[in-house]
Amino acid sequence: MFEYKLTPHLSVSFQRYRYPDNGVVYATPTSLGALPFCAGPEGLTVPSPEGEAIWIGLLTRVVRSEPLLVGMLATRADGQHLDAVGGGTAEGTTPLAWLRVPEMRQLLGISHPNDGWWALAREAAFVGAPSCVSLTLLVRPERPRHAVPVVLPIQLTDPAAFESMCHTRVPPLQQDSAYGS
Repeated sequence: MFEYKLTPHLSVSFQRYRYPDNGVVYATPTSLGALPFCAGPEGLTVPSPEGEAIWIGLLTRVVRSEPLLVGMLATRADGQHLDAVGGGTAEGTTPLAWLRVPEMRQLLGISHPNDGWWALAREAAFVGAPSCVSLTLLVRPERPRHAVPVVLPIQLTDPAAFESMCHTRVPPLQQDSAYGS
């Protein structure tokens, strides 16, 4: 499995699934395989194949008495930042809302105003759903409250560009994967 160790206590993986018809998910979709990534000085590069979406697995090695907080900003092609956990437009570079880990084991997408989560994809297949060119994942301890977060920039790219830049093949969807089901 492709995992990136973000902190000594948290690793992330990028799980793929078919883009939902209405652009929204209400529960963790069954993963059809983890996506590869490549790390560079600017952060991670992750392929985002057409017709697919991504959810982020949060693999923690902390005890419940020392939880982590995870936030994410999604950047649209027009440069607008969305607060993924809180939903809506983000102001600046700090999320307004955070997930508490280990209680949450995945980040499904961008909080939908009515219910569920907009699917994370470079090219949203549903009109009105956000397309994301990049993500910024932020992780900090719950205490102290003003701890400086670890920041991970993530660039989403098409599979051909990813293979050219990273010299890694994007595997086909794996129908027999069971992570997240």
